[in-house]
Amino acid sequence: MSIVLRTIILVLGLFYFISVFHLLVRKQISERNSIKWLIASVVVLIFSVFPGILDPVARLCGIDYPPALLFLAAILILMFITFRDSVTISVMNDQIKQLTQYIAVHERDWEGDTSFLDEQKNAGFAATGTSGRESL
Repeated sequence: MSIVLRTIILVLGLFYFISVFHLLVRKQISERNSIKWLIASVVVLIFSVFPGILDPVARLCGIDYPPALLFLAAILILMFITFRDSVTISVMNDQIKQLTQYIAVHERDWEGDTSFLDEQKNAGFAATGTSGRESL
């Protein structure tokens, strides 16, 4: 790997690390999510400073072409992150639905609206064939 390419990768890795850290400080990304991106940027920095590390690791894994190991690792990590985020989104959608239903039900109570109770009472009287006044 040429020195120019190594320098470009190093600068981009530093920029990425600083950007994620800046978002973390400004509370625009959660600590839980920022850790995985900070780790990814550190890995990029390590491989840009020490590109020779990849060859023995690839040989140890039985991979003949070392850059293929990087692609495999990146694909597996991104699949894991996508799956975990999908599960989180599904759980949050269910929670939003439950919260919306809770708020809708309790808004009537907070406003003092009892018309829904009157509707239920009238529905009960209609089923028996009597009006509300006759039953009094």
